[in-house]
Amino acid sequence: MDVTIKSRTPKPSEPETVVTEPLIAVLGHPIAGNPSQFALERAFESLQRDWRVISFDVEPDDLHVALSGLDVLGINGILLGTELAEHAARWFNEQTRESTSAKQTAEQQVSQSTRIDCFYRAVQETNVATLLATDAQSDWLAEQIEAYFDEHDSGIPPQVCLIGETTLHIGKWMSEKRSDVKIVQLRDESEQFCADSIAGSSVFLIGNQKPDANLLDWDDWLVSPESSLVFDFTDGYDTLDRLLESGRNVVTSQQCYAGVLSKCINQWLGECPPIEVIQDAMEEYMAV
Repeated sequence: MDVTIKSRTPKPSEPETVVTEPLIAVLGHPIAGNPSQFALERAFESLQRDWRVISFDVEPDDLHVALSGLDVLGINGILLGTELAEHAARWFNEQTRESTSAKQTAEQQVSQSTRIDCFYRAVQETNVATLLATDAQSDWLAEQIEAYFDEHDSGIPPQVCLIGETTLHIGKWMSEKRSDVKIVQLRDESEQFCADSIAGSSVFLIGNQKPDANLLDWDDWLVSPESSLVFDFTDGYDTLDRLLESGRNVVTSQQCYAGVLSKCINQWLGECPPIEVIQDAMEEYMAV
């Protein structure tokens, strides 16, 4: 005789569906070498939460099929790699348009997502656990920058410098909370380096650059404030070691990703382990 066992009464982040245990899906392309599943499992274990994690390699063109299927299956949460974040936003916006009244306002249309890396469940007024979405990486980054400006108050220039190409979106946060913060960009060699832009910035975001591009050398970095906050979102920035040695506040790409995972875990569970638990798991995975 077949027996169906219903899960415990779901929390706000858990769908009201027939499941054996809560499940998180990690999607990426490629997925091999990604420490996310290992780090998430270690985090859930540290919180004594019986959640499971499964990883899939999904090509961008197939992402809409994968997300639709996971939604139907009642998945508790989804984590997406950077390479899939913009594709996920297009899928989610399309689903939102189809489920929204034709009287949708222009303001609602403008507020549609351009980047999504985390899906989660929330129980709506209809008592149905709906799949919702957020840009965890941009949200986490905005929190770090805001805390940095708040800590230093007026002692640093309110300017952020973007170096290279990133998919991060922090403009909305700035327009809502820190309209005084300016953004300058140095995306490729066609945009002339300006020492005043570097000297006038207190926060730097380092994104991907062309192999032959040398947007900033070490002499250029020397004009930046010594108390600068630097986020590295690359696979290995050439002058990162010298920036670390210089005493500037450097957040490595691995530390950035650990922060994103902590943001997602808190979205799913309503709690998160110490960031060191996630960082240690990532280091252990990468060392194998």
